[in-house]
Amino acid sequence: MGGAIHWSSSLTKSLRYLARESATNAWRLIEANDTGRYSHWLAALQLADRNGAISDNELLVFFDGMQQLGVQLNTTITVPGRTETLLRAQQLDDFCAGVDIQFSLQLVEAQGGSFVGTKLRGVCEAAGLQLQDDGCFHALSATGTTEYRVKNSSAEIFTVDNLRSLATNAIVLVLDVPRVADGAAFDRMVGTARQLERGLGGKLVDAQRAALADELILGIRNKIAELQKVMHGADMAPGGLLATKLFN
Repeated sequence: MGGAIHWSSSLTKSLRYLARESATNAWRLIEANDTGRYSHWLAALQLADRNGAISDNELLVFFDGMQQLGVQLNTTITVPGRTETLLRAQQLDDFCAGVDIQFSLQLVEAQGGSFVGTKLRGVCEAAGLQLQDDGCFHALSATGTTEYRVKNSSAEIFTVDNLRSLATNAIVLVLDVPRVADGAAFDRMVGTARQLERGLGGKLVDAQRAALADELILGIRNKIAELQKVMHGADMAPGGLLATKLFN
């Protein structure tokens, strides 16, 4: 695959190679250091992600590169129709845009003051949240994937070092709907929000800084169920491998 490197490095969408095992007739992902010999190969290029659908120019780079690879390997390369592929990519991007929604809950200090970083960290960790490299506290599922996260309302991220001196006016709990398998994750996020509210002396508020109403929570819960039903109807399991790749 070395001959493919000079063009594939210019792609912005994910590219993976798979090969069919003769013993099982199953396709398997091929890593860079694979030493096996295979008669059938598949190159899979992601057509859409959160940056949009693949462009015509990028698709041409991929198609041309695959033809070059076929010549180098003295083998036949079959590629799909360019117009059909671009249309499929746009349809996929349009569908994703309709379900790509994040819901958030904001927690402010009840008296209008600030949350102290050291206390914030302690309360978050007591709630089972883990600080990760993106500067947010994450609630992880049993499989280690993020169900929801807690971030600073300002641009400054949380780190072990700055939490020693940081003070913030508000924190935000965020649920990424397409990336969670279980709609009940929102209920767990609300439960964590209430725990942080008590531990920090805070107040859950809406976008207008009014106390968060139960009706709004119910509305969000219903909307999440609606969006995940749409995803299941399109054979795209929320929180599944396909959804995780598309909504990355």
